[in-house]
Amino acid sequence: MKKLLLSLVCITGVIFVSAQNKFPSELENPEMVGRGKEKARTEFISNLDDNSVLSLNSKWQFNWVKNPAHRPIGFQESSYSTNNWDEINVPGNFEIQGFGVPIYVNTEYEFADTRAVITELEAPNPPHVPHDYNPVGSCRKTFTLPSGWDHKQVYLRFSALKGAFYVWLNGQEVGMSKGSKTLAEFDITSYLKEGENLLAVQVFRWSDANYLEAQDFWRLTGFDRDVYLFAQPKLRIEDYAVITSLDDSFQDGVLDLKINLENKTGKNKKVIVGYELKNAEGKLVLADEQEQSIDANSFNEFRFENKLKDVKSWSAEIPELYDLTILSKDKKGNVLESVKSRIGFRKVEIKDGLLLVNGAYVLLKGVNLHEHHPVNGHVMDEETLLKDLALMKGCNINAIRTSHYPHTKRFYELCDQYGFYVIDEANIESHGMGYSRNVGGTLGNNPQWIKAHLDRTQRMWERDKNHACIIIWSLGNEAGNGICFYETYSYLKNQDDGRIVQYEGAGKEWNTDVFCPMYPSIEYIGKYANSQPVKPLIMCEYAHAMGNSLGNLKEYWDMIEKHPALQGGFIWDWVDQGILQHDVKGEPYWAYGGDFGPEGTPSDGNFCINGVVFPDRTAHPGYFEVKKVYQHVKFISENLAEGKLTIQNNYAFLSLKEFQLKWRLEKNGLVQQEGTILCPDVKAGEESKIELYDQLSNLEVDAEYFLNVYLVKEDVDALYPAGHVYASEQFKVDFDEAEPILSSVKGELQIKKNKTSVLVFNDLFSVQFNHEKGQLVSWKSNGKEILENALEFNLWRSPIDNDYGNRLDKRCRIWRDVKSRLKVTNYDIERINSSTYSIRYQFDLSDEEGNNIVANLSQTYLIQADGSVTIQQQMRKLDQNLPELPRFGLNFIVNQDFNHVKWFGRGPFENYWDRKTAAFVGLYQASVQDLYVPYVRPQENGNRCDVRWAELSNSKTGQIIRMSTKTHFDFSMFHQFNSDFESAERSDGRQKKGVKIKNRHINDIVKRPFTMINLDDRQMGVGGDNSWGAKTHPEYQLEGDIFSFEIQLKLETLK
Repeated sequence: MKKLLLSLVCITGVIFVSAQNKFPSELENPEMVGRGKEKARTEFISNLDDNSVLSLNSKWQFNWVKNPAHRPIGFQESSYSTNNWDEINVPGNFEIQGFGVPIYVNTEYEFADTRAVITELEAPNPPHVPHDYNPVGSCRKTFTLPSGWDHKQVYLRFSALKGAFYVWLNGQEVGMSKGSKTLAEFDITSYLKEGENLLAVQVFRWSDANYLEAQDFWRLTGFDRDVYLFAQPKLRIEDYAVITSLDDSFQDGVLDLKINLENKTGKNKKVIVGYELKNAEGKLVLADEQEQSIDANSFNEFRFENKLKDVKSWSAEIPELYDLTILSKDKKGNVLESVKSRIGFRKVEIKDGLLLVNGAYVLLKGVNLHEHHPVNGHVMDEETLLKDLALMKGCNINAIRTSHYPHTKRFYELCDQYGFYVIDEANIESHGMGYSRNVGGTLGNNPQWIKAHLDRTQRMWERDKNHACIIIWSLGNEAGNGICFYETYSYLKNQDDGRIVQYEGAGKEWNTDVFCPMYPSIEYIGKYANSQPVKPLIMCEYAHAMGNSLGNLKEYWDMIEKHPALQGGFIWDWVDQGILQHDVKGEPYWAYGGDFGPEGTPSDGNFCINGVVFPDRTAHPGYFEVKKVYQHVKFISENLAEGKLTIQNNYAFLSLKEFQLKWRLEKNGLVQQEGTILCPDVKAGEESKIELYDQLSNLEVDAEYFLNVYLVKEDVDALYPAGHVYASEQFKVDFDEAEPILSSVKGELQIKKNKTSVLVFNDLFSVQFNHEKGQLVSWKSNGKEILENALEFNLWRSPIDNDYGNRLDKRCRIWRDVKSRLKVTNYDIERINSSTYSIRYQFDLSDEEGNNIVANLSQTYLIQADGSVTIQQQMRKLDQNLPELPRFGLNFIVNQDFNHVKWFGRGPFENYWDRKTAAFVGLYQASVQDLYVPYVRPQENGNRCDVRWAELSNSKTGQIIRMSTKTHFDFSMFHQFNSDFESAERSDGRQKKGVKIKNRHINDIVKRPFTMINLDDRQMGVGGDNSWGAKTHPEYQLEGDIFSFEIQLKLETLK
């Protein structure tokens, strides 16, 4: 009998434990968005004293399991032993701290990715999520309340926690939450005890909520933002809403302030509520108060409507803010609570189909921004926030889209302060479900998901409603359209008539105030502008900045600036989402998708590497092109010989009276004249003629003159350093040039010939050619060899990400490694005179199979007694169906001690045919190593365009290789082979199923003991419309059938 009872007890215990470990059904119920949470409100804390907040940011006890059935049960009890638990940092992502696998996918659901199945779900099946592999993090933290909190209401606030989570305090369940990027707040007053309190949180990586969080970023779990307690009086300011605008004259400010009070004292109370508004100088400009009676356990709204005469309005250009203090007092006038906020007055509207701010037409020169830290994942700090905003200001970005979720509160405060127009986007993306409105398609048209969509939208609006910087609300991203978005649009319009609402998924339907397409072509937006549209077009995403990209940005803005209906766009995106890792040698690199987890982990590779800046916020070369194209002031030449220009002020509000104009006249890259003048008081939207200098004279024949103009401020201005260049332009100064006098070459050459080679030489140098290969194989100076590899045709580049996207790596592969398919068909040696020889080789180029001749090529070498070798290179395609050339040029290798280059051409940073407007022609120098651009996934890099001449010097011998043309050429130089920057296959997740990918990184690029020199007539542009099919624009391609290139190489010695 005892054995039977014991068996029954054991069975009952197993059943009980099993029931406790059962997967929570509410994690697969989209209509359950949370339990026990406070209603959505503004994120603020009382300012009555310094003792109202207790931060819980620190190390917490932590347990992690892969299978939710193995999660600890009862861990919320103080008696539960955590001796074997780990610790994590809060805030912090679990995976970044070594618990679980960071996964990057773009559109798919990582837990139900049909390409790489890692859970029981082989495909998306909302609202169901995995039960077998669904990691759970259990966290514990103890705290003791500060003194003076005994008679206050105490709240626990999670600023953002990624994952569905449950909360316990002192063993009692407080509630649960799902939405990851907005506040989850709990009233914990009744759960507290004297002395030490135990807070327990259990986080499930995947719930039904993840079906609305399929954003194109790292899929991580954990505490993205701060966790803290705060105290308020029992008669508390529950929330406030500041609605500001301008009157019809745009001179006076309109204030509509709503303050909600909650009475938890258990008694009816009389209370005085008021506010004070002070300007930037601290002067009181508005104040008011009201007295009301408030019943026990109820809310009262206090509303104040006032006008502020001669208001200083807020804009991104002039971000004027006022200090608002909200006060509650008892009937004796004693302050019970105060809340401080900074507010701005501005009016946002669409009028006559145009977006206006404060009555002025504005262009949104924008960028998309993810919350990404190169070490901490999704956890941002103020230093990084400020660095981002300073860099954005520095390149003339005036607008930010919070892709694709609300960002940390501090971000909006800084945007208010420093001036950015913000599109605040709801944390909604169900891209992995597609866009079909049929059953089983988009969740945006599924009634079961209305509550989840609304909850995310409401919590965004309530938290962020008081920020001046937000001028547009976004319903979400790539989530189809339908009933859910009709509801969220209507909600926002009913709550807030002082802002506009957009949604890309709505297309041209009624539930968007702006037509905001993704990645439209320049032709498309031009056609839209000519269609008499009733809504402005603002591209929510364009100019895909993946790797070496951002070509033809100028062409987009040429079109935008022609048509008022086109009001800008947001580059995708700001920062490469690389995560800092170190290899076995300790070398750092930026990890991307596929670098974590076992083989078979879902990945979209380096498709998260789309930034204008690198993960550490170092600027890409394309950053400078953004700065140039986005600049708000333009210069137009009138009469350069007399220093006359027109300056156009395209700011919407800012006058130019506080700026200076610096100018510099350069001859062949050297400064001839320079000066600084005060900029005239050109009002916003106006232009003025200026004169920089008197008549130019004594311009020399056979020289190039350029005028560079810079708009600067000498003083520090907010995020701008002293001397920052806000706008710039370069003009070529043309004049009647005389024909240059050609000097004759002195000296003589000798020649030695045999059946396989020819040697041309004198006392200064020698060059030797191999007839079988048709190559210059030796080049000696004073008997010392210069070459380490023969001169070769170069028609290929290591594919950039855009090349992989449009399949150039496959389409143009015939131009790769042509040297193995060239056959010499003829050669000629001709003595021109005693000081000049000509050697010409002709070649046939066969296809990759060796069956057909596809092109004829030739190289002619003109060798002269002064040591110069002029190379004339030609090519003629024989097949009209052959693809475009990536480049047309040559390359060769020299000793590594040739390591410093000086050039007269575009620079100083990398530039390409379709991305060079910011790179002025000038005289620059750099080490060969510094020419390399360390793109996160190695690829073609380091090019310089429109070069007149370049000199590569040997630091040990003083020798110089001088390269020059009669026109212009491109060059790049490396201590690597070109092929070192090439990947065998694309790695962005779009490759064919079954293709094995090897991710490559910056630590794969090692310095080799030589210097590679690439000299090109031209290299094709980089493109940038998108990275999944768009080709480089035709005007920046090497099309046609006949190509030619001439360049002179000459050995000299440093003087």
